[in-house]
Amino acid sequence: MTFRHVTATLAITLSTLALAEDQPTREPIPREDLQSLAATYQLLRDSFVKPLSGEEIMQAALRGMLREIDDEGGQFLMKEDLADLATPPGYRGGAVGLEMLSRNSEVTVISPIADSPAERAGIRPNDVLQAIDGTPIRDNIKLAFRMLRGPLGSSVTLTMRRPGIEAPREIKVERQNVQGAFVRLSMVSPEIAVLRVSGFRDNTLQQIARELNTQWRTQPFKGLVLDLRRNTGGLLDVAVGTASLFLPAKSRVMETQGRRTESNAVYFADPAYYARGTDPFAAVPPEIRALPLVVLVDEGTASGAEIVTAALRDHKRARIVGRKTFGRTSIQTVTPLGPDRAVRYTSAYWFPPSQEKLEKIGITPDRIVEAVDFQKEITEATSELRAKLQ
Repeated sequence: MTFRHVTATLAITLSTLALAEDQPTREPIPREDLQSLAATYQLLRDSFVKPLSGEEIMQAALRGMLREIDDEGGQFLMKEDLADLATPPGYRGGAVGLEMLSRNSEVTVISPIADSPAERAGIRPNDVLQAIDGTPIRDNIKLAFRMLRGPLGSSVTLTMRRPGIEAPREIKVERQNVQGAFVRLSMVSPEIAVLRVSGFRDNTLQQIARELNTQWRTQPFKGLVLDLRRNTGGLLDVAVGTASLFLPAKSRVMETQGRRTESNAVYFADPAYYARGTDPFAAVPPEIRALPLVVLVDEGTASGAEIVTAALRDHKRARIVGRKTFGRTSIQTVTPLGPDRAVRYTSAYWFPPSQEKLEKIGITPDRIVEAVDFQKEITEATSELRAKLQ
């Protein structure tokens, strides 16, 4: 499997597995460390206050190792976890619709999924999930995912803390069938279209092309707002394709850097880097691809959506409006350890054409919109675009 199909969402969803092929020279594990591991294992088997099996102790050791080394993405995966990867937890029935990651030893919301129960309940990017139905979560994101799922129509109580506000609050949310990513185009004036893309999934490029072509045949427009608010990313090649639609051919979109050979790559605005067969943008009129462009972002714009934003900014193709983005540039790999076990870990970071470091920093817009107001943000973005049209 090629590295370009590894997901860049890097929070809840991981849609592709990548195998590590080249093996670096290995150093032997120090004898004293092995002795300490064996001694600790035996001590817990013999003396811990409640009986433990050897399997429980070793799984805890592996989970702790990954969490300590890679606190934002590391995870030891068992059979049930691997099954979860096949269907992203935010998009199956009986979910509340939260994209999250472990950051700074807390479970942090990247963004609620658009039109989900979590979004309607007022949960926002960077909120911290402290407990579910009274059970403390701390940094146990695996536990959080499992407790958030449940029967359709059932309710769950979330204890949330918002940075800057000391007192946590309890929010009761009903589990529903969360549909996930969508693409919608609307006209805010005869001249300006707003293309809302909430995530990058398998068919997103086809949906973008269809929305643009349909509206263009009905009523051509002179400028476009690309709305990436609360878009937490998705498939890496789809993010590259979205940026490529609006960039000159062969422009550099992004680069990945890691220790392994397959973790290092440069991606360009070319169908070879995003098309899975026929170029989904082959029929998009060239006039659309060259339109004046504004990108609308917020603190829930992350990963793949930041790839698009940074590429369009660095090539001076678009002005950026909104609030500073989330700052998520790590790329994760899942390596099987056998038929029922695997390790997920951060294998690389991506960098925009400017090579600017964005991890935990994010992208600062050209025009800041402080108020968290959906319509005001659209108004500011269209105002910025009108200035470009004059």
